[in-house]
Amino acid sequence: DLWKSPRGTVIRIEVLVVVVVFMQLFLVAYGSRRRRSRNFFIQKGVLAAYTLSPSLVSYTLGSMQSSAIKSGMYSMWAISLYILFGSACRMASQSWFLNKMVADYMYQEHTMRGEDYDPATMTGYHYLVECNPGSTYIGDGKYVTRVPSDSIDLDKVWRNEDLSPDLKDACLSFSLFHLLRRRFFGFECGESSQPKTRDLVFKGLLAKKKEEKENDDGGASAAIDYDWIFKVIDIELAFMYDFFFTKYAAIYYGNLRTQYVLPLVSATLTVVTAFLTAGGLLRPPSKGMEGSVIVDTTAADVYLTVAILVCISFLQVVQVMYYWTTIWGRVSFACQRIRRKGCCMRLKEILVTIGLWVSPCRWSVHEQKLEQYSLLESVSNFSSQSKLTKFMVKPWNVFLKGLFSNPFELNPFTERMVRRPAVPRHVWSVVWKPGEPAELLAEVKKALVLSLERTHRHGNKLTNGALSLSSSGAYELLWACSLELRQGLELGSVSLQQKENQVCVILTWHIATCYCDKELSASGTNEHYEVATRLSKYCAYLVAFAPKLLPGHHYDTWLAFTVVAQEALRDAGDEETIYRKGLKLGKQLKNVHADRCWEVLAGFWAEMLLYLAPSDNVKEHVECLAKGGEFITHLWALLTHAGILDRGQSDVADIENNGGNQPASRPT
Repeated sequence: DLWKSPRGTVIRIEVLVVVVVFMQLFLVAYGSRRRRSRNFFIQKGVLAAYTLSPSLVSYTLGSMQSSAIKSGMYSMWAISLYILFGSACRMASQSWFLNKMVADYMYQEHTMRGEDYDPATMTGYHYLVECNPGSTYIGDGKYVTRVPSDSIDLDKVWRNEDLSPDLKDACLSFSLFHLLRRRFFGFECGESSQPKTRDLVFKGLLAKKKEEKENDDGGASAAIDYDWIFKVIDIELAFMYDFFFTKYAAIYYGNLRTQYVLPLVSATLTVVTAFLTAGGLLRPPSKGMEGSVIVDTTAADVYLTVAILVCISFLQVVQVMYYWTTIWGRVSFACQRIRRKGCCMRLKEILVTIGLWVSPCRWSVHEQKLEQYSLLESVSNFSSQSKLTKFMVKPWNVFLKGLFSNPFELNPFTERMVRRPAVPRHVWSVVWKPGEPAELLAEVKKALVLSLERTHRHGNKLTNGALSLSSSGAYELLWACSLELRQGLELGSVSLQQKENQVCVILTWHIATCYCDKELSASGTNEHYEVATRLSKYCAYLVAFAPKLLPGHHYDTWLAFTVVAQEALRDAGDEETIYRKGLKLGKQLKNVHADRCWEVLAGFWAEMLLYLAPSDNVKEHVECLAKGGEFITHLWALLTHAGILDRGQSDVADIENNGGNQPASRPT
């Protein structure tokens, strides 16, 4: 009876308001942590809050307005939802001009002031840090965007001796974030072809040394800090995540009114309203209530409304204070210190210091983990299962097959009916879930940096591992990097887009690496072994679980993977299959010395992962950030700042003909 009564209607709306308020409080507390946490509750909870909040707010407000049953608290609840549900999304969607200004600015940044540059000290690098909107005008038939002359850039930041290294790192990451953000909005990177751009990465970011330490001979030595560059990129991606999924960007780019005045006034008015409501001084309007059923306001309604308003008021103040403990607050504080103006600087400095102590500028891709997947291990585990276990997972297989059956008959991307190989039910058991993540070792980062530097020495032309093999003298293995690998893959009328899609090369070398890991496990204790096995399993994970982040069409990638999985399950004897070619490569590698084998494999996988990173699928990378991020996104951002936006690869034949020297610079 209560559910159908007028009082039940008010209670249902009241519950919806409480749920929305709880969701917003949850987003404030955990929204920015989602990218760095593997916790299931945080991951799925934040996703649910982001997804359900807009619809739930619209439904709740609509229910209040359309229902014939009215309560004196409806107006208070509606105001609460409007105050609480401010979008940062609007800031992201309305920032076209800001991105256009940065894009225009970077086309001519290298000509500014005509001075020499030094990437080690950031001298001459006028990459924008504080990027306030400028002005536009049309002169001499040209559209011109002006940047304010008092803008703060990296050169000014690095010249200031009052800023700590952490604050300078935050400003550097923020400046790079401005450049990377252009790609999401479709603007070109005008500086990508400039030597100055490449020098920033190869002579600046990748050349930073650790603190000098005395060695055994009494001298001082300093090694390259391979971790620092990835920390800078991670903070940059943290800015990217916050820009699209939190309110920090709206606070940063806002003026004094939006940063302080409105939140404090809103908090004050909210508290006043709460006291008036509690005292019964606030009465519902009687106009427009004709024909409606008015439900009396109970003490519980008043207490709940007051609690909601107090929470909102508290949230307004906390957000302003908490902002200064974030990476956005560090950039704001650094810019205000450079300008030597700003209110409450001592308080801001204390909050920034607290933020650095609680959450220092450290980088973490899911706590510095690499996702892992081994095709041969999955096949072996499935084969060793008992018949009872296989029977128990069959309902899942039936469900998954039914869920994915239509795409294998109709290609929705080409809108043509094509013949697809049927995917057996047991294949889904093989690719059901990835393995346990592995630690992202310093040796892995070092191998990637060294591979990138080798690519730079050879004209910034990325290859799918062929350059690494030729540089190490392993010419006999170059056949496993060629396009001929695809000849034995039966995919009907599917084209793997020639040089773009590398699924066959990845799986061939992955199978070979797994084979060597099994046969040479006793020698697997050196750093090359760790690099090779971890990167191999990470690339296999990308193929099986994140194909949209790889070159070529993700549908072709997934389909090719399922075919190779079937080959591994059948253990077919046909030498033309990718599975058999992988075993052939593994046996070829096994015949060399173990240390030599892992050195070759480590070099190949480091170069292959770099080859896979450049892409224009910015949307997929941003969506991936919302779910925690992938390490390949860090490499994608790093290569963007190095001016490497595409692969521009050389053929394997070109490398063979050049004998391992600089490859021919014929772009794809």
